[in-house]
Amino acid sequence: MHVALVNTNRIKPPIAPIGLDYIAEALNGAGHHVSILDLCWTDEWGSAIVNFFDKKDFDLVGITLRNTDDCSYTTRHSFLGEFTDIINMLRQTTQALVVLGGVGFSVMPEQVLGRCRADAGLWGDGEFGFVQLADKIESKQPWHDVAGLILAHGDRWRRRVRTCLLLGAGSCPSCYRTP
Repeated sequence: MHVALVNTNRIKPPIAPIGLDYIAEALNGAGHHVSILDLCWTDEWGSAIVNFFDKKDFDLVGITLRNTDDCSYTTRHSFLGEFTDIINMLRQTTQALVVLGGVGFSVMPEQVLGRCRADAGLWGDGEFGFVQLADKIESKQPWHDVAGLILAHGDRWRRRVRTCLLLGAGSCPSCYRTP
């Protein structure tokens, strides 16, 4: 399966998208073909998106939102406007499933999904859930039950309970359980 991962963090100085790298490595280890588009290094993100998606067809696109704002009391600059614009541009350039993730997304996932209208989101760590999602899509299995997945259900959001994949659901530390 061909998977695109997109880093939308454009704040300077640049910060490495380590979570995206973890997901890329996990996907590669599972046999998927991963390409990364890092928008931090471009002045014109719109043309970068078009050029990137013109070169290859992808089956799945993961997009990271590291921060929802600049975390500065004096400026209070929100990144959600530009993030929404990026999602809209992606929707115009690919037919792939668009899945959001990242720390900023996981802080308020339903609100970000509601604003951006992506297909789904993965709440919390994505290394296991994103691989599970890609595997299920590639094998044409139902994928709506992936742990940590958030999907629209009518006018509400449905959040799949996260389980600890390494330790088993019964021994999952409380920090990995949903409220």
